[in-house]
Amino acid sequence: MYYCSLLLEDRSWAWMEELEVLPNIKAEDLAKFALMMLSRAFLECYMAGNIERVVAESMIKHVEDIFFKGSNPICQPLFPSQHPTNRVLKLIRGMNYFYSKEGLNPSDDNSALLHYIQVHQDDFMLNVKLELFDLIAKQPAFYQLRSVEQLGYFTALLQRNDFGIRGLQFIIQSTVKGPGYSGLRVQAFLKMFEIQLYKMTHDEFTSNVNALIDMKLEKHKNLQEESWVYWREITDGTLKFDRTEAEVAALR
Repeated sequence: MYYCSLLLEDRSWAWMEELEVLPNIKAEDLAKFALMMLSRAFLECYMAGNIERVVAESMIKHVEDIFFKGSNPICQPLFPSQHPTNRVLKLIRGMNYFYSKEGLNPSDDNSALLHYIQVHQDDFMLNVKLELFDLIAKQPAFYQLRSVEQLGYFTALLQRNDFGIRGLQFIIQSTVKGPGYSGLRVQAFLKMFEIQLYKMTHDEFTSNVNALIDMKLEKHKNLQEESWVYWREITDGTLKFDRTEAEVAALR
């Protein structure tokens, strides 16, 4: 999953690249970096819990006054074009991309496959279609790839969300099959599952739709879980705070 993120996300560096530059960093480099970092600083805030709006706004204003106000401010406000953006590589439809990486331990018998399928950019209707596919396919994928074909000791079908770019990923870890063979079996499963989807009855489909609606309407277990959902909207730049209501409406 780490290497997939490294390939997809713009302006990301491998940890080995970061290790290479560490020995050359001096104290004065860090001092210069601190000034550069503050020159590009901006605030993105989210507050939750038992706090009134006026109090929350006053807290943010206090922080802004310290950083951006006064005769000699620490930071200067950024122009809109200077704010960083999260960008993800768009994969060309119909093209296959292969990236292989040797493990760090040559005596380790384990191999791993991450088969990623990029699907769409954040959209309520497309989101629920993808989630519905994942819900319906998850158990058959595990049964076929893990129980029947025994490709590996860990086999999973998961959704993936990279800054609002949605997709699916099959992950297989194994000591008996290589990633090349496992990848071919994933493609074979998808072709087989397509036939199963066409055979699905209306009642079966409706049951899965209702199950997904129930999952979306399930209340957050605690404030931390709720806060993470809203903070993810901020960090991804999607800012769709009515996502649950909109996606449930799309399902209905």
